Amino acid sequence: MRYRMTTRDALHNTLFADCQATAVSKVTSRLERLECLASYNFPGARRSGAPRKYFVLGKNGVGLFGLNEKRCKPIGKQAIVDEYGTLAYCCLGRKPRERLTVSELQRYDSGLVKGKLATGPYYRELTPKSDTLVFIRVDYGSTIDNLMRKCEDDIRKRMEVPAFQQLIMDGQFEIAIATTDRLNGQRAEKIREAILRRSWPIRFRVEGVPGLFELW
Repeated sequence: MRYRMTTRDALHNTLFADCQATAVSKVTSRLERLECLASYNFPGARRSGAPRKYFVLGKNGVGLFGLNEKRCKPIGKQAIVDEYGTLAYCCLGRKPRERLTVSELQRYDSGLVKGKLATGPYYRELTPKSDTLVFIRVDYGSTIDNLMRKCEDDIRKRMEVPAFQQLIMDGQFEIAIATTDRLNGQRAEKIREAILRRSWPIRFRVEGVPGLFELW
């Protein structure tokens, strides 16, 4: 799977845009019966506006893709924020994006596949004039100063890898911050203001996504 998890809304947007939402439910229910998918409740699923359920590969699904059976298990409380935030940014945001797999990142530039940095969520922002690699940093709802420190650490670690350093120097690396679309956009605006108060070697994108606030 390109994403470690998915939701009915994400599937509807990406694979079933021409169908009713009920069609998605029928497909996921059948795949669950076949143990190709497994479903779990989100933390905070009872809260108003929170997504109810997420899907991961089931027992037969991991076998089909040759993956470890741990991929069938529920996602941890902290990891679910990262995984859902990335999914929502790519599949429920203002424009569709596609998270890169590690093999796709390696084909893009083999020098980028260095340890844990290779597994971080990335996508390519392609325009007629540029090809930019974008890292998705999910906002956990902590202080904005803490979020800025995480972004500084994201850049510092990549400056230690020659391939990433070259992208940064060439203006071909950015960080996208996925935050909540709640709070009347105030959270996103405060993040943008915090970015402008510092000096950075890269550009940023800040976007609110649905469902994230309820997982904080």
